Amino acid sequence: MSTIAENIRTIRETMAEAARQAGRDPSEIRLCAATKMNDAAAVRAAIEAGVDCCGENRVQEIQEKRPQGAYEGKPLHFIGHLQTNKVKYIVGVVDLIESVDRLELLQCIEKQAAKVGVTQDILLEVNIGNEESKSGFTPDGARQIAAEMAKNCRDRKTVVFLPLIKTSQKFCTILNEHGFRAAEVNGGSEDRARILAAFDRGDYNVLCNSMLLTEGWDCPTVDCIVVLRPTKIRSLYAQMVGRGTRLAAGKAELLLLDFLWHTERHELCHPAHLICENEDVARRMTANIEAAGCPVDIEEAEQKASEDVIAEREEALAKQLQELGEHTAYEQIMLAVSDFEKGNLRLSTVLTSMNG
Repeated sequence: MSTIAENIRTIRETMAEAARQAGRDPSEIRLCAATKMNDAAAVRAAIEAGVDCCGENRVQEIQEKRPQGAYEGKPLHFIGHLQTNKVKYIVGVVDLIESVDRLELLQCIEKQAAKVGVTQDILLEVNIGNEESKSGFTPDGARQIAAEMAKNCRDRKTVVFLPLIKTSQKFCTILNEHGFRAAEVNGGSEDRARILAAFDRGDYNVLCNSMLLTEGWDCPTVDCIVVLRPTKIRSLYAQMVGRGTRLAAGKAELLLLDFLWHTERHELCHPAHLICENEDVARRMTANIEAAGCPVDIEEAEQKASEDVIAEREEALAKQLQELGEHTAYEQIMLAVSDFEKGNLRLSTVLTSMNG
């Protein structure tokens, strides 16, 4: 019977020959071992034999084999159909989810990734044949986005950020099919200056680009930004959103359509930043609002957060004074007065320290 190592050696030889026939470098191609129904020892044997990564299609098997060190030293992929109720067991555990086949699952993964503070790599599964028996996104996804834009920003001046020039050009065509007056610019556009001037005048109401307009260009009347360009970099996301944050006559607000859920990952601004002068109070207010899970009055929330912060500081000082019991009463009083002068304590706390 052939061993795992022998089988992998044979597969590698077949891969190398196929790569040469296709004019490709064999080192560019990764071998992922589907380790379903194999125990931890067999998985480790495959890793020792040289597979590039391991793929599991059952959450339960990952939970059983991972504590045994089955995947140590190699990336772990999830390759099976993933249910939304199992997402919390996978995000941040596997290196790549290969089978994201529907919007509901994508949104669930994004929320869980934000919750645990990780960036989860995924692959979108696309059903290019539109076969009803198969799962996956359809190529009509861009048209669905265009339809949502038609509902929300048809009467706005919109800039759309996309990942590739070809994607930007294709999406521009789709938007025009949906009744927009859309134009596209990229680094190779010979008439870029004319298009930008026409957009500024209002001849176009949508401008598509693939990262050309993140800096060095300004149009204050832009009042809608659509982000279709994935990024892990907060500053880049801020640059995209920043194209619409300029003040202009008659401009009441900026509409941000973030179909990729970057807002939860990068957190550009919280309500607390609009009212709080102290960063500690802002952090506490944000935490309180998230814990409430419902709409709150921001002025009342700011007051509550301020009281919480003062209470925490008073508690910390009381502990400090207790630990400094060997100090004279005068030294303790001066510590309390110092904190009062800095605005960290109420007068009642200072008096309490003096009475003590």
